[in-house]
Amino acid sequence: MASNTFKAIATEWHTAKTSGWSKSHTETCLARMKRDLFPWIGTRPLTDLKPPEILAVLKRIEGRCAFETAHRCKGIVSQVFDYAIATGRAEGNPASALGAALKSKIRGNHPAIVEPKRLGQMMRDIYSYEGSPITLAALQIHALTFQRPNEVSGMAWAEIDLDGALWTIPSVRMKRILKSKANGISHLVPLSRQAVDVLRAIKPITGGGLLVFQGERKGRSISENTARMALRSMGYTDHTPHGFRASARTLIPEQLHIENVVIERAMAHGSDEALGGAYDRTQYFDNRVKMMQAWADYLDKLRLGRDTD
Repeated sequence: MASNTFKAIATEWHTAKTSGWSKSHTETCLARMKRDLFPWIGTRPLTDLKPPEILAVLKRIEGRCAFETAHRCKGIVSQVFDYAIATGRAEGNPASALGAALKSKIRGNHPAIVEPKRLGQMMRDIYSYEGSPITLAALQIHALTFQRPNEVSGMAWAEIDLDGALWTIPSVRMKRILKSKANGISHLVPLSRQAVDVLRAIKPITGGGLLVFQGERKGRSISENTARMALRSMGYTDHTPHGFRASARTLIPEQLHIENVVIERAMAHGSDEALGGAYDRTQYFDNRVKMMQAWADYLDKLRLGRDTD
């Protein structure tokens, strides 16, 4: 029966869970099922699935070196079986132990360049990038603001005050629990002169729409993978868009001698909700304005071949 297929029960499970998930997690989970699971086991009766068949699907994902995705998909399959057990449609979970047969996930920090000289070379390569001007601008903003990849790729013109040199990321777009997304305060990102220049340069291209980094599909931003693939095309397999956060977190205290608490607040660590919006603006905001400009100036020095020892 169609209602007993893996796809049918997985879709039912997904629908049951979405009320407690963020929009981005809901969409990511569904996309993983549609891309990596449904084409191979979607039409199979759930109770007919055995560990070797599920493992073969996960190994297919590993084959493109998507080790983290393989583990995520294993988790999805396992949760679908747990749901089926709870609703009386399965008696066991054949996916529960498959993690032992998968390659280890990459743990720790995202790949990042933290040596000044190499970072300077990468900045030169970025500024010489001959691909899409939208991708170029996204790479520059990644480097200059070191915010999370999804926050950069989804940047909207309504969030940007060019005259005030400020990017206000709404709480709903931040990495927070669902309740905090709905009720939390926005994260304030001061924009350096260089960041403002990048945004002013891209505005004639995308300023007529909602999104700063408009993708090929109308109303959709570039994917988070766009900047990653651009870096790879330049030969940087040891640095990701998320890696700019590690670069900044390592080099700002070492080279610019700025207090950790200021850096952590700029990276949206330490929770805006815990301290409150007024505290965010008064005690650390001015320090963050100075830090973001100092970081942009430092990147310029590296790019121009200075101060790289």
